[in-house]
Amino acid sequence: MLNILRIILAVIVIAISGYGLITNDKELLHFMLLSLGALMFVIGIKELKKDKKGIWGYLSSAIFAFTWFTSIQIFLSY
Repeated sequence: MLNILRIILAVIVIAISGYGLITNDKELLHFMLLSLGALMFVIGIKELKKDKKGIWGYLSSAIFAFTWFTSIQIFLSY
């Protein structure tokens, strides 16, 4: 389940980022950040479920929090 969700979110992030780069359109930046945050959340959950002593799960969770905070700030600035 997490693998499928991770792939779907990765495709969404790549598609929105590619569209933004090609058209130089910054209107979709907050949606890309929301998708990226969700992707990092799924990656963090997957890493923490592996039950290893690594830092990658916690780092992914911190990146999730930062990207969602940034995205909310962008939403509120409009």
